[in-house]
Amino acid sequence: MPQLEDENGADTSLRIDGDVEQFMHHAPSNSCSSSGTRGIARQLNRSLVIKRRTSNCSQVSEVTASEDDTLGSNNALRRRMSLLSTAMNANKRVERRRISYIEPAPLPVDSDTFTNEIFTGTTHMNRLFKEIRNCLKDLKSHYDYPLMEKWAFIIYESMSSPSRTFHSVQHVFDISNGADPIQKLAAYFHDVVYYNIDGGLNEDQHAFIGDIILEKDSVVSIAEESSFDKNILMTMDIFGFHAGQVLNPFQGMNEFLSAALAVRCYQEALEPPIIAQIAACIEATVPFRKRDKQGKRPIDLLFDRMHRVNDKYNLRLSDEELLKSVQRAADLG
Repeated sequence: MPQLEDENGADTSLRIDGDVEQFMHHAPSNSCSSSGTRGIARQLNRSLVIKRRTSNCSQVSEVTASEDDTLGSNNALRRRMSLLSTAMNANKRVERRRISYIEPAPLPVDSDTFTNEIFTGTTHMNRLFKEIRNCLKDLKSHYDYPLMEKWAFIIYESMSSPSRTFHSVQHVFDISNGADPIQKLAAYFHDVVYYNIDGGLNEDQHAFIGDIILEKDSVVSIAEESSFDKNILMTMDIFGFHAGQVLNPFQGMNEFLSAALAVRCYQEALEPPIIAQIAACIEATVPFRKRDKQGKRPIDLLFDRMHRVNDKYNLRLSDEELLKSVQRAADLG
């Protein structure tokens, strides 16, 4: 870590840390130049933690640089951005456009102290974290704070790309408003991958689903299924896709890859019957589809595939649950 001195001569250590989104209400105000501060804030898609050590005290102040409208007064913002700019110049390894996810330290599950801190913010990252936690809680599923933090970051990072306009983080909240837990968990991931618009998979997406596709000469196809886990095979069946299939961006490529990413994340906390219903919800968001040659609507075909998936993967969903899962998907789509 670079050792710097602030304007008072105090030793200041700066480092990049995990995605704990809190606010520095006690930051000192200063009349620094505002030039470029909002540009820096938009470039950073991660939380930057400024740890300030002096001879008399040691205090940690955390700044969310990605949402400058929640950080308080303009003077406080300028002060924070000035420190962030100094940190970036001092550490050549810090990327200006993107900061990769850093595995967080283990956090105490069900800790009242941690819960109070992480759920007091009002940023998009805080909201994603809180709503994912609430969905898992409603589904009576296991949830782990570092896992939820990782999922929230992947969603936020993916949908905050400069190439995104309509399909942004706010879009996730718009379509999930009033939805049930399964619909919400699907909505958070349904537009995470926009392969052509975003210029392919980003680093974090590739870490999760890079093994399920082959990319050659601008053609994207599904890899051989011998290396796939059961939940990915199930997702392929829900979409009606197969190994070796060339993916078309206008015929479900983005939705399939988004569903695969959701499945790879959620399988650490949810059982296959719930995962299948989440994948079905994302499948129903594929736009601009017509009836098939037999006159069946896309949602009818999804219902047929869900029946086959239920039997093939022994999900043990009743006929009523299957019908409800497809109705839920149709409502979200």
